[in-house]
Formats: sequence, structure tokens, C-alpha cells
Amino acid sequence: MTMYAVLSSGTPFPELETNNEVYHFILSGGRPDETCLAEDVDPTVIDLMNSCSDSDARKRPSFETIVASLSSIWEVEL
Repeated sequence: MTMYAVLSSGTPFPELETNNEVYHFILSGGRPDETCLAEDVDPTVIDLMNSCSDSDARKRPSFETIVASLSSIWEVEL
């Protein structure tokens, strides 16, 4: 959700009014609307963002993998 907020300059679920609504939306498989992201966001970053919010926690990347992915995308050493 943090990546979404940074890349969209907005909140992930502006249409939902309470934390309870967000909770149930996410549990039912809901994810932030990718169309709100800037057009120049690298598709690899979007894939990484989506993998971080996989409903199966075992499929989510480790922090080490996230850092390596971002380093590769931005060609910097983090």
C-alpha cells in the first residue's frame, strides 16, 4: 500500500470510508486501482507492488528480494 501511495500520490482506497471496509475489501481480494498510477511507472515496479500484496503471504517477496528488485530497476545500489 505504501508503494501505491507513493506512485499515485493518493490513498489506496479513496472510495472506502472506514478501516473495516478496507479490511473486508482486501480480504475479498480487492487491491488498489492501478489506473491511478502515473503513466511512466515501470511495469516491473507495478509487478513488484502486486507481488507484495499477494493474498498468499508465502508468495510475497522477502525484503531482500524487494531491495534487489528496486536496485535492478533503478540501477543503483541500495
